[in-house]
Amino acid sequence: MYRGDTAFCSQECREKQMKQDERKEKLNINTSKKEDRHAHSSSTTTSSKTSKAKLVIAA
Repeated sequence: MYRGDTAFCSQECREKQMKQDERKEKLNINTSKKEDRHAHSSSTTTSSKTSKAKLVIAA
């Protein structure tokens, strides 16, 4: 059995489904990494702006 109770009519159909699932997982992982990098970059920018504002206030 592949992923639960899913039955396949042939080995070929099973392999095709497995390949499709692998592609979907890779796309999801890549999308998640891009979102993480974007979020990190945004928070770094925000932190920099906040730090600059603090420096101006302290001066």
